[in-house]
Amino acid sequence: MKYHLILWGALFFIFNTRPLYADTLFFGDSLTASYGDFGRKLINDNVKVEYVSGSGLLNDSKKNWLHFVNNTDLSEYDNVIISLGTNDFVKYSQNDYNEYYIRLFNLISEIQNQNPLVTIIWLSPPHLKNVEHEKYLISTREIIKNGADIMQFHYIDINRPHILGTDWQSVVDGQKVRTDDGIHITQAGSRRVISELVKSMNQYENNND
Repeated sequence: MKYHLILWGALFFIFNTRPLYADTLFFGDSLTASYGDFGRKLINDNVKVEYVSGSGLLNDSKKNWLHFVNNTDLSEYDNVIISLGTNDFVKYSQNDYNEYYIRLFNLISEIQNQNPLVTIIWLSPPHLKNVEHEKYLISTREIIKNGADIMQFHYIDINRPHILGTDWQSVVDGQKVRTDDGIHITQAGSRRVISELVKSMNQYENNND
């Protein structure tokens, strides 16, 4: 009887111990904080989140994300979710386009080199209320989307009618989805984004079966 209790105790420990590392990593700008909160609720509560407000690929004075990736063990992750670009205003010159492509390719290449099996998902920058800034983000989104096609990572456009709307709008389907600063996303908006993310992750997983 004593040995049976020990065996059952060992089995309980094995099947109920949570993994040491999270299987999903969120990293990026300030939008990532709210995304990560809902990631823990809708994916699992062991999600890891790394974010720095105001950061980007071009704007690396607050956080160098390539350096972060180079110095992070990504082998434990099944999914890497990126939220970058909202602070990256790509101007219309070829030099600015090329610079952003290079930084994006370097970032994604390093992730793929570390973990060839990882699923990389980039959440698009949302629309901005500031018209001048929004003009530049059109280029930023285009580069990220094209990069996803070339480098075989996933791009989720959150600027769709059922998520945040096709242009900047405070309310979608009766829910306030954007904050008054014209940049950030409310909790209701973040839930919509992460619900779409989870749905997409399930589709990617099913397609790989």
